[in-house]
Amino acid sequence: MTAFNVAVSIDAPPKRVLAVLCDVERWPEWTSTVTHVQRLDRGPFAVGSSAPGVQMKAGHLVEASGGGSRAALSFEVSGFLSPIVSRLYRGLIQEYVATEAQGLKLRSEMLSRLP
Repeated sequence: MTAFNVAVSIDAPPKRVLAVLCDVERWPEWTSTVTHVQRLDRGPFAVGSSAPGVQMKAGHLVEASGGGSRAALSFEVSGFLSPIVSRLYRGLIQEYVATEAQGLKLRSEMLSRLP
């Protein structure tokens, strides 16, 4: 398994950051790594999808930190094809996780400043 991780401090309360994360259909508004999201079901999020030979799992941890939040984003690649996928796409995956962390930070802070 290969793991990619990034953490970012956000000047917004955890409740706001979690609300941004859970509103997945609006992700294209704040991260360039996602161009379209359409929920196919209702209700809380559950375990994601996988394909034979490789599994990809994203994680998001948001916790209070000082007057704001700390968000840790992770992306794991596992399965028997994971060494190949990780080697081929390492740079792109790292870039995407970092881009999403910065987008989450900016979106959460912007919404936190609204009345």
